[in-house]
Amino acid sequence: MVHVAAVQSVVLGVLSLALFVKSQYEFRKDQKTDHAFPPIVMDFNKLTGHAGKHAVPQGHLRPLGFQSKPRSSARVYRLFNVTEFTSKHVMKRPRTPAVFRALLNVSETASVLTDEMLKTKFGDIRVPVWEVNDSPLRFPKPSRKKLAKLIEKFDYKLWFVDGPCPEEMLSLFEIPAFLPCATSTLNYSADVLPPSIQTANLWMSSGNTPAPLQYQPDHQFRCLISGRWDLIFIDPQLKDKVAIKEPVPDVKRGYTEMDIEMINLFKYKRVKDAPWTWATIRPGDCVYIPAGYVYQLRSHGRAIGVNVLINPAATFEEKCDKIGTKSIPLHKVLTMWTTKEQRKVPTVIGGEDLHMDAGIAHRVVLAMLRNEYRLTLNQFKDDYEQIMFGVPDSGEATDAFMVGKTSRRPNNIYQMLSAVQL
Repeated sequence: MVHVAAVQSVVLGVLSLALFVKSQYEFRKDQKTDHAFPPIVMDFNKLTGHAGKHAVPQGHLRPLGFQSKPRSSARVYRLFNVTEFTSKHVMKRPRTPAVFRALLNVSETASVLTDEMLKTKFGDIRVPVWEVNDSPLRFPKPSRKKLAKLIEKFDYKLWFVDGPCPEEMLSLFEIPAFLPCATSTLNYSADVLPPSIQTANLWMSSGNTPAPLQYQPDHQFRCLISGRWDLIFIDPQLKDKVAIKEPVPDVKRGYTEMDIEMINLFKYKRVKDAPWTWATIRPGDCVYIPAGYVYQLRSHGRAIGVNVLINPAATFEEKCDKIGTKSIPLHKVLTMWTTKEQRKVPTVIGGEDLHMDAGIAHRVVLAMLRNEYRLTLNQFKDDYEQIMFGVPDSGEATDAFMVGKTSRRPNNIYQMLSAVQL
């Protein structure tokens, strides 16, 4: 008993010293990109001879991936074909992730994206910044920091950018040209359908940066420009085994409640029973993550990438095959949404000073529905609050929803918005 108390005392002393040092000094993060992945999983109980009630679960207090060996790698393609991608991953059920090697030529873009250039040209732009240790379940919105401050502290702080790419920076990036070719599978007339690309997000990180284990309501097509991404994929039917919760019901966006860097297997015992696949993404590679699929992304080095969010009701027709592996500048791509400061704005308005008429409101509602035919209050509220951010006298989301719900025409669910100049 004395021995245990002594060990505990030493451990607490070391932790206290580490916290003191951390509070006094900032250490530059490791920028290497040659880490071993998937991780090497070892059963320390066999090595130490511990068993039974004295055994420590494999991967206890280790990052995700150390609890069990992966089932396999995700499907990897070295030659890209739109029709094959669509039939095997977009239209086929269940949908599964896919990796595409060297889909983009990013060498020129990567050479341009220096810290000095970004600070000089875009330093005053505010970008959405997440803290690694802040779970979106507790902190659902990122802070917004000037890009110059972000770059100044990037190598020392546990920050990363994962949110809408600022309009001023769109011209810096290119995406595969077949993506804007996506068309909706919903049974609506073509003149009503919104763009299938919801928006384009920017990813920026420095050093070993783990994002939360999560799933999102849209398809994601992520392309890496610099650095490295390691991804873990888990079948969405197993999300309960990795303790994923939805902060807002019906929105189809979920995050784990576990500490992804130190998983407590005495509390979360079923993690080891969740089979997983993996992928490593390098500059020029792209990865497709289906809507609702559980994944965790860990980046290394100075990682910069673009994430194209695609409506899950979209597909790619045979005509898209003719585009091949060409790329297109991001600023030339029509998206459903853009972001002005913290406000989500439909880009289908057709002009800066136009009101949202009935036709545009219809498209906005379809974009909110994604691949569903019924809009819930929580789905409506999630988008409404972002669209109306900072708009005076915009009204409550519940009131706007009820106006539409009690209207004789379901398309008028957005009539509260129609009177607001966007």
